[in-house]
Amino acid sequence: MDEDEEMEDEEMCIDDPARHLYVEDTESRPFKCPVNGCDKSYKNQNGLKYHRIHGHQNQKLRENPDGTFSVIDPESDAPYPEGTALDKDKPYRCEVCGKRYKNLNGLKYHRGHTTH
Repeated sequence: MDEDEEMEDEEMCIDDPARHLYVEDTESRPFKCPVNGCDKSYKNQNGLKYHRIHGHQNQKLRENPDGTFSVIDPESDAPYPEGTALDKDKPYRCEVCGKRYKNLNGLKYHRGHTTH
């Protein structure tokens, strides 16, 4: 193999076109969801606004003194321990990266489109 072919091999890489959907670049996503346990972040305010309307619509939220929100257990009217509220809403979890899904089809899609 000559030097040009070697260079082509180094520059060529097969990348998953959906990689941006599951690889988070926190530096370019400064708008973070204020709900405790939710790790969603967005590139612009509109993404966060949409998430606030639709992402937690089935959850009861209570504002904390620090400006964050806790998900409230409707039975006890007390906050869930951090992160456990998402276990109830998204019971399907990727065993490799920990990403959670509301239904099995979401997890199956994730498994079929990730590089891990």
